[in-house]
Amino acid sequence: MEGQNEDLFLQVMQKLVEQQGEFQQLKKLLQSELEQLKKLLQMAVLSQKETLTFSETAIYTGLSESHLYRLTSKKIIPHYKQGKPLYFKRTEVDAWLTAHPVKTRPEIEREAVERLCQLRKTA
Repeated sequence: MEGQNEDLFLQVMQKLVEQQGEFQQLKKLLQSELEQLKKLLQMAVLSQKETLTFSETAIYTGLSESHLYRLTSKKIIPHYKQGKPLYFKRTEVDAWLTAHPVKTRPEIEREAVERLCQLRKTA
């Protein structure tokens, strides 16, 4: 009887260890999902604001704060300074982000064909 109790005890302990591992995996998954939801909520809030702080702009654009600082110090990204803090108009940041689109392959091919046609006409 004592051997059976030990076996039962070991089985219960093994099951608890397995469940604890599953619990840890579930906990990590839930934490990851919570972080994603926080980021989505933060982006939803930022996309409604007209004026963003420096930190908010870094989050909104996905740029590191150090890179954003370099862009402001070189006057590459539009920004405003009221005393020491920097501020950004969201619409201007959006325009800056989309100011230099990368051409698609079909656009490049179409321009190449047009350029060849122009060269043939002048030759």
